[in-house]
Amino acid sequence: MLRGLAWSLVLLCPAAIWAQNESSPVILGRSINLLAPAVGGARNTVVFGSAITPEGVTLPTVDLYAAGADGSNLRRLTRLAGQGATAASISADGSRAAFTALLAGSTGQSEEVHVVDIASATDRTVAVDTQGCIQPLCVGCFFTCLNTPHVSPDGAAVLYSVRRQQPFYTVRADGSGLTCLPVYSGSLAPGPQRVISRNGLVVFSSSAPFGPTFAATALDVYVMNLDGTGIRAATRSGNNPAIFASNATISADGTVVAFESNRDPDTGAAGKTTQIWLVRTDGSALRRLTSGSEASASPSLSADGSLVAFVRGGQIYSVRSDGTGLKALTQFKLSFTQEPVLSDDGSLVVFSLGPQNGERGAIYAVASDGSNLRAVYAPRSLNQHGVAGWDALAPLSPGALFSAYGTNLTTDTLAAAGGFPLPQSLAGVSLLVNGVLAPLLAVSPWQVNAQLPPETPQGPVSFQFRFADGALPAAGAAEVKLFSPAIFSLTSGNTCQAAALRGDTGTLADDEHPAQAGETLEIYGTGLGPTAPFVPGGTPAPTVPLARTSTPEVLIGGKPAAVTFAGLTPGLAGVYQVNATVPSGLRPGRQAVSWRIGGATSSGCGTIVVR
Repeated sequence: MLRGLAWSLVLLCPAAIWAQNESSPVILGRSINLLAPAVGGARNTVVFGSAITPEGVTLPTVDLYAAGADGSNLRRLTRLAGQGATAASISADGSRAAFTALLAGSTGQSEEVHVVDIASATDRTVAVDTQGCIQPLCVGCFFTCLNTPHVSPDGAAVLYSVRRQQPFYTVRADGSGLTCLPVYSGSLAPGPQRVISRNGLVVFSSSAPFGPTFAATALDVYVMNLDGTGIRAATRSGNNPAIFASNATISADGTVVAFESNRDPDTGAAGKTTQIWLVRTDGSALRRLTSGSEASASPSLSADGSLVAFVRGGQIYSVRSDGTGLKALTQFKLSFTQEPVLSDDGSLVVFSLGPQNGERGAIYAVASDGSNLRAVYAPRSLNQHGVAGWDALAPLSPGALFSAYGTNLTTDTLAAAGGFPLPQSLAGVSLLVNGVLAPLLAVSPWQVNAQLPPETPQGPVSFQFRFADGALPAAGAAEVKLFSPAIFSLTSGNTCQAAALRGDTGTLADDEHPAQAGETLEIYGTGLGPTAPFVPGGTPAPTVPLARTSTPEVLIGGKPAAVTFAGLTPGLAGVYQVNATVPSGLRPGRQAVSWRIGGATSSGCGTIVVR
């Protein structure tokens, strides 16, 4: 009667590594926890923004922090209100940082530019934007107007951009001399990258720096003086709007620019991948530094222009400006790197690290020869709203499988349960549910997969990580309901295949093996609630007697399907199985499958194919 046990075991593999599964979220809650790091000064001071405190408390505001490149001398520079800092940079001498911020005040939100003295943590507002910018036509979304703040090498001025025409502004560090530069349109590289040379030359990207154009043009690299005069092109890609050059950064002496572009050097047309390019500021010696089918992006230059760091395939690379010495500096397996920035002397690369969906969860540094990889700031925390079941929008259910998302839970390792009973600790990580240790399936740097203890009561429930060294980051809460049905599904392209096996063959009811009316399907999922007999958490469900649940209603193609069994799959923990008969009268093709029990209906995209 109960088949498909081998398939259920296969299902546990994606359940154990949901961090790699696009059908389940990796990070829930705040979209930004950390800001990209900047590095400056002879001692390589690192400045970054964080909404996560060193103790693992996630705040509603991103504040500015500073630390040594080894993580020492960590200090909080600001105490902001509202969303807080949105981007940051540091002066070449490491004495001042500039940042843009979205702050809450008595008259509502305001966008501001600030300069903070790093030694004294004295914070000064130097510009307030009152014009606003055009927001996208979407519900519930918001873009900040101010972005990409850059401190001049001597710390005396700040260059920043806004999301509107004539986007570039300068202001002195004391708040005087606010000036809109005479550039019609353009963009600057992110704040941590150098866009202002020691002699006051600025690099930016634009398709129309002098005014509106009536013909489509490429996005090229330009240079100008810090006062907006002397605008001239460093690249000339023609009138193909599909070609772009962006994220341009300049050497400290103002002679060389590194940037990313999709231009094909052989044809001059738009290519399929983004690569790193180098050009002199007078427009000569244009050359591509990287090649291949994998994209390279986010370049950073050493002060003398001899070394470039960049991202490829989620790893940090470096290459000399003559195109030699290409080297991978990191080899992370479960995390992605972003936004590398080279120290002026080229000895150090500082970057952000996070899960593979692009969020930031830590700040790291590595020597430019690939040695001495270390964390600068890697707080361990439970994400806000970071507890979810197979369906991220549904409540949890006692005995069901779920995930808890966090930061820096392990150091680039994935630890999985080796058998039953499921362990209560993996890789030095435990998860407390109302103070009770949850059985664990797998632990990775950004995610823990577990079974909710079957005795967990309904209502708001506390969740908290505990580490082998005794650390207990701040707890979070999630709602638990008696029933929260979810059918496992496998997503490929535009197809969402339910984990439903044809009972006579043990194969998926998919395009190659469609089901027919009258045959029994074994449908796998979780969240069907209490069973009789009771099965303790982390232990495999018995075969004799079978652990049965209340019988759910099953719909296939909107028609009721007769249920012959509903309960836990023997030999597994937290996996439920419903055997149901395919109803007659269905139209051939893909049909939706759903469970309904206790007033709760499974959501998601699970479908089967019938003939």
